[in-house]
Amino acid sequence: MIIGITGLFGSGKDTVAHILAKKGFEHHSLSDEIRLELTNENIEASRENLQKRAIEIREKYSNNELAKRSLGRCKGKKCALTSIRTIGEVKFLKKNPNFVLWEIWAEPQARYKRLLERKDTKEVNTNSFKKFAQQESKELHGSGAQQNLMGVIKMADIKIKNNQSIKTLEGRINEALKNLPQD
Repeated sequence: MIIGITGLFGSGKDTVAHILAKKGFEHHSLSDEIRLELTNENIEASRENLQKRAIEIREKYSNNELAKRSLGRCKGKKCALTSIRTIGEVKFLKKNPNFVLWEIWAEPQARYKRLLERKDTKEVNTNSFKKFAQQESKELHGSGAQQNLMGVIKMADIKIKNNQSIKTLEGRINEALKNLPQD
């Protein structure tokens, strides 16, 4: 079983991946593939640099290159993939019959509050909610090698709301897992 996890910034994607890891899922982030390249070149892994390099990789290889690399790291039967940001990545992953895409959803104000509470906020502008929303809007409707989070979200098989406690989120994850085919 391969669970792809998508959603807007601060929605709880990594939290879901950590919960799944406790249940025996491997966790791989498509963004880690980009971070690896940037680290090897001594380039800061800022949000801007990550996005720029992701576009370069997709344009050089294919729009699904990061998904290919991350999927190649899945060695077990259960894997959670985060940072899925393009339609090409989803189309590639959906060719696998054991793949399902989850959207993690939370209200914008809740997501912004979570980002303010994070210790490392260099990836997003947290100076104001308005600037946060403006930055996020740039990621929503790209084409080709660019991020298209709204397109990816529309392709999700399951939507999991994450506006409440971690315990509530865990319950929703457990319900979603019960409804998946068992291999």
